[in-house]
Amino acid sequence: MTSGRGNRVRSALVISQVALSLLLLAGAGLLIKSFYNLRATSPGFDAAKVLTADVTVPRVKYPEPDQQIQFHTRLLSKLAALPGVQVVGGVNPLPFSGNSRGSTFAIAGQPPIPVGNHPGASHLTVEPKYFQAMSIPILAGREFNEHDTKDSPKVLIVNEAFARKFLPNENPIGRQVIIDREKPNPPPLEIVGVVGDSRHDTLRELPEPEFYEAFPQAPERRVSIVLRTTASNLSGLDTAFARAVHEMDGYVFVPKLQPIATLVP
Repeated sequence: MTSGRGNRVRSALVISQVALSLLLLAGAGLLIKSFYNLRATSPGFDAAKVLTADVTVPRVKYPEPDQQIQFHTRLLSKLAALPGVQVVGGVNPLPFSGNSRGSTFAIAGQPPIPVGNHPGASHLTVEPKYFQAMSIPILAGREFNEHDTKDSPKVLIVNEAFARKFLPNENPIGRQVIIDREKPNPPPLEIVGVVGDSRHDTLRELPEPEFYEAFPQAPERRVSIVLRTTASNLSGLDTAFARAVHEMDGYVFVPKLQPIATLVP
C-alpha cells in the first residue's frame, strides 16, 4: 500500500513538472513572438545609414534667437558639404532619445474651447531637411524650406494622426493652429504640409498626433543633428563632424556620432 501511494505521488509530481515546463515553454514562445513582432514594427522612418549627435550652443554666448539660428543654419550647410553625407537635418526632441515635448493648441475656425481644456499633441522643432534625412514621406502640401524664416508667415507641419484626430474629413492644408504659449496673443501658424506618422517614444504604441515648427521660426540652443550618409561606416566622419563644429566655435562640445538605429528598441 505504501509503495502504491508513493508511486502515485511521484506520478503526480512528474505530471506537475511536465505541465509547468509546458507552461514555461508556451510563455517563452509568446515572448519570442512578441519580440519579433515588435522588431518588425516600423518606427515610421528609415534608420539605416542615419547618424545623429546633439549640438548645443552655450546660453551665455548665444542668448539671442538670431544667434542660435545663424549658428545652426551655417553648421548644417557645412555638414551637408562633407564627403559621404547625403542629407542633413535637425530636430528637437530627437525620436527615441528619451525626451519628448507636448503643447496644447486651438484650431482657428473651430468652436472655441476654454484654454484649460485645449487638446494637446507632441511638439517638435525641425530644420528644413529633417524629413528627407529621416525618409519620412510628405503626404500633402510641402516640407519646410529656406523661405520659412523668422520674418515670413508662421507655418506648421502635422502628421497623419494629427489630421485624423483634429481635422477629420477635412483638408488640413491652409488651416491655422494657435499654439498655447507663455506670451499673450500668440500668432496663428498655417499648416503647409502633412507627413507620415512616425513613432517617437516606443514601438509598442501607435503613433500619436504630432506637429512640427520650422527651426528658424522657433529656434533653440540645442539641436539633434541628423545625417543620412552613403554608407553605414564612413571613415573619418566623426573627425570631420567635430572639425566642422569647431570651425564655427571651438568651445562647443561635440559628442560622438551614433547610429539612430541604436536608439530604436
